[in-house]
Amino acid sequence: MTFSDYTKIDHLGSGGNGNVFLMKDSAEKKVAVKVSKINDESAKNNKWKQEKLERFKIEALAVYKMAKENQRGIIPITDYALPDKNTGKYFFVMPVAVPLKKKLKRDEDIYKVIKVFKELSEILEELHAKGISHRDIKPDNILFYDNGYCFGDFGLIDFPEKQDLTTDYESIGNRKTIAPEMRIAKKVKNARPADVYSLAKTLWIILTGEKYAFDGRFDYTENLILQEKYPSHHLVELLKLLADSTYENPDKRPSISEFLRRLIEWEEISLASNKAAESEWKFIEENVINQYVPNTVIWNKESDVINIVKRLSRINFNHTFIPTGGGMDLINIEKVDYTNEENLLELDFGYNSPEIFKLKRLVWEMPNDDFRFSYFRLELDELKPIFPKVLEQLGERKLDQYKENLTVNTEGNFRAYNEIEWSVTRWLKGAFLIVPKGSVYNRISETYDARHAGLSTDEFREYMELLQFFYTNENFKKYFRKIASFDPTENNILNELRVLKEKGYIE
Repeated sequence: MTFSDYTKIDHLGSGGNGNVFLMKDSAEKKVAVKVSKINDESAKNNKWKQEKLERFKIEALAVYKMAKENQRGIIPITDYALPDKNTGKYFFVMPVAVPLKKKLKRDEDIYKVIKVFKELSEILEELHAKGISHRDIKPDNILFYDNGYCFGDFGLIDFPEKQDLTTDYESIGNRKTIAPEMRIAKKVKNARPADVYSLAKTLWIILTGEKYAFDGRFDYTENLILQEKYPSHHLVELLKLLADSTYENPDKRPSISEFLRRLIEWEEISLASNKAAESEWKFIEENVINQYVPNTVIWNKESDVINIVKRLSRINFNHTFIPTGGGMDLINIEKVDYTNEENLLELDFGYNSPEIFKLKRLVWEMPNDDFRFSYFRLELDELKPIFPKVLEQLGERKLDQYKENLTVNTEGNFRAYNEIEWSVTRWLKGAFLIVPKGSVYNRISETYDARHAGLSTDEFREYMELLQFFYTNENFKKYFRKIASFDPTENNILNELRVLKEKGYIE
C-alpha cells in the first residue's frame, strides 16, 4: 500500500524521528502510522537530517524483522515504505495500542503495577539476550496491545550489526529517564545497563504518579514519596532495587534478569507478613547503624531517638516489653505538649492512656553478633513522684514504684488519678525493651516478668549474651528453655548462669 491509501483521523503524538497519526486504511481499519519528519529532499546536503532519516529506516526495518520473528512485547510493524514511491514520504504502519498511563489508574494497586513491569522485564530480557537495546525507555513508550504490555518507539534501537550513527557528543534517551552514560552515547559500547536504569526510573514514575523521575541515583533515606504513597505496604526490596538500578556506574547495576528476579522476590516477601516484617526490621537496622554494624550503639539526642523509635513503630513486627511486666505493640512516639512538666516523651500503644517519661537514652545491642537476639532498650531518666504517699500505699512489690497513674487537667497540671478526667501513666524509672516479634527473647513467655527493667544496661546485655550462648551451644540446646525460664534478677541467677557457661556442660 502507498501513503495515499491511508486517511488521517487524528494526530497521536510526536517523537524525535517522526509524527504518529491515527489513520484508516483502505479497508476502514484504524491503524497508527508513523511518518518521518524528514524526506530525501529535505535531507540533501544536511548530515544531521540524513542521520535522522537513517534512524527512521533502521527502526522500521528492525521492528518489522522482529515482528516476523514473532518477538513478543513489541508493537509490530505491518507495512512500511522507505520511501513511498508516490509521495516520497517515509512511513510505517502499526496496530493501534493504548498508552500505559491510560491503562493504569493514578492510584493503581502496587501489585498490578509490578505485574506490568515483570512482564516488561521479561520482554527486555529476551531483547537483551539477542544483543538488542531499546535506549529510550520511558512511560510514553510503554503501551498495551494484544492483551499484553509492549515497548514502542524503537527509534533509538541498538543491536550488534547496526551502523553507529551517534555523533561524538550526542545524547541518546529521554531526559526523564536517561542513564548518565548515555549523555555521551558515542562512548557506550553496551547500552543494556542503560535500559535497566531507564526502566527503574520509569517504574518509579508510574508507582508515584510523578511527572518526572528523581535526579541521579535513588536515595531511599531522602526520597520518601513511595513510602508516603504506600504507607501500609512493604517496600524494602523495591527501594533497594531502585537504588541499585540507578547507580551512576553502569557496572554496578543489576542485569535485566536480576532486575526481574528481584521484582519477584519483593512480591513474594511483601505477600508473606512474617518475611516482610523480618525484612523491614533488618532494613531499619541497616539504615540506623549505617554500613558498619557495631555490637552496641547508644543515642542520647532526643530528636534522634524519636526518629528511630518512630521507624520501629511503623511496622507491626515490633513488640515492646513494659518496665513493670507484659508487652504491647508500639504504635508511635511523640514529644509531650499537654503538661507543664518539660522534656517528656509519650509512647502510644493504641489506647487512650499514654505512657509518658523522661528520656535517658536509647541503646541498641546485637549480642554475640546474632540478629535473633538484637534489641532496642529505651532507658528512662528518673523522675520524682508527684504523689509519693500514693506510691507507698501500693504495696511492697519493687516494680510498683516504677510509675504513677495521674490525671492531666486543662491547665496541664497533674492531679491524682480519677476515672472521669484524662489519665496518663507517668514513668519514674525503668526501661522499655523493643524487639522483633520473631525474636528468641519474645518467644520466651517468662520474659514478660520485666526482667529487662530489673537489670542494669550492662547486666541485661550480658544476660542476652548468655542466652545466645546457651541457645546455640550444642551442650545446652536441649536445656535452653529451662535455663531461659529463670529470672536473672533473683537469687543470684545471673551469677549461676555465668558459672554454668564457664563450666561448659550440665551434669
